This record gives sequence, C-alpha cells and structure tokens, in this order.
Amino acid sequence: YGRAYCQQQLGLALEQGVKVSNFLGEALDYIGYKGFKKVLIVGHIGKMIKVAGGIFETHSRIADARMEILAAHSGLAGGRQALIAKIFACFTTDEALAIIREAGLEDTVLASLKAKLIHQLAQRTKDKLKIEFLVFGEQDKVLMETTEARDLAAEIRRKL
Repeated sequence: YGRAYCQQQLGLALEQGVKVSNFLGEALDYIGYKGFKKVLIVGHIGKMIKVAGGIFETHSRIADARMEILAAHSGLAGGRQALIAKIFACFTTDEALAIIREAGLEDTVLASLKAKLIHQLAQRTKDKLKIEFLVFGEQDKVLMETTEARDLAAEIRRKL
C-alpha cells in the first residue's frame, strides 16, 4: 500500500526507495548504522498502528494487537466500554477508525497515536535519525503526519 501511495499521492518513483514490508525495526537499525540522518516513512494505518504499540516486526503472525492499541487509545480519549467492545469486534483498522470517528473521538485518538508513534520511533533509533512520517488509511486519507513529512517528500522528489 505504501509504495502505491508514494507513487500516486506524493509523486515519488521508488526505484531508489526502500520497501521494508514487515521489518521496519530492522530497516531503521540499518539506516542508522549506515549513517543516514533523515528518513521518511509512509505507511498504512494497519501497519503503523503496531509500531505505535512498540511492535516493529509487523507481520500478523508475529504480533497483531491493532485493535488492542486502538481500544487503549480510545479508552484514554474517553471512550466507554461499549465503544471498546465494538473496536475489538473489528477486523480492520479502517473499520475500527470509522467507529471511533462516529463516536467523535477520531482527532483525539489519532493525536494520541501520533505522539506514541513519534516516541516509539525515537526510542528505536535512539534519537539518531530525524524521522518524518505520513500514515494513511482508507481511500488514501492522511490520518497522521509529522510537520515536515511533505517537505521531505518534496526534497526526495527533487533529488530523484
């Protein structure tokens, strides 16, 4: 999903990009080891929600926890037990986000998740990388992004 999003929405041809698939943690470790200073991460909420929960190998066979993470952040945002139960019954993050949106908690939940995602990425890289990210959901809707993500995308586009 990320590759298609980069090409279609950001105008980035990724022949020189890196597809990390389920191995974001190892990719970040290697990027830091090779001396890079900045990285742009573009990903679907279904994968990035796991990273917000500290899960850096995102294949469902290793760990899922998408609904648990969404439920926890919804509870922190004031969601009641009935909402949390609905989230746990979902199969996709997009489906759960629709329920969260309907409850009027989407902005608060996404802000909480964004803060946790920033924290987890900084922890993993020991703050040695400047990480910008853009997280999208259904119909390529941007759900979370760092302040300089689009600027870095434009910089990459110019260099390609």
